[in-house]
Amino acid sequence: MTTTRKKKTTKPKVKKVEVVVEEVQEPELPPVFKQFMVKVYKTAATRDRITNIGYIGFSEKEQTVVFGCAPAFQNEVKDVVNRSYHIDGVMFASLTRDWWDNLSKSSIIPSSWTMDLDNQVVLDEI
Repeated sequence: MTTTRKKKTTKPKVKKVEVVVEEVQEPELPPVFKQFMVKVYKTAATRDRITNIGYIGFSEKEQTVVFGCAPAFQNEVKDVVNRSYHIDGVMFASLTRDWWDNLSKSSIIPSSWTMDLDNQVVLDEI
C-alpha cells in the first residue's frame, strides 16, 4: 500500500512594521523688506547749476517715508515730506506708501526740484 504524504502549506510570515514619518520644519527666513529711494535735485534760477539736495524714499520695514538731505535743505524737504496732497479728489496722507507711490503725480514738489525717478534705487532691508 502506498501512502501519499500530504503536503503542508505554510503561510508566509508577515512582520508588522510601524513607520513613523516626521515632517521636517524648514526654518523661517526673516522677511526681506525693500527701501525705495530717489535723488532730488534743485535747479538754480539761471538753470545752469544743479544742486543735489539729497534723497526721498519709502521704507517697507518702517512703513514710512524717509529722507536724507544736506542741512541747508532740511527744512524744505521736511515741509514737502510732511505735507498731504489730493489727486482727483483722493487724499494721500503724508508719510504713507500711497503718498510715496503717487508723489511724482502730485503738485507738492517745488518747480525748481527734479526727482530722478528713472534711477530709483531699491535696497534690501532685513
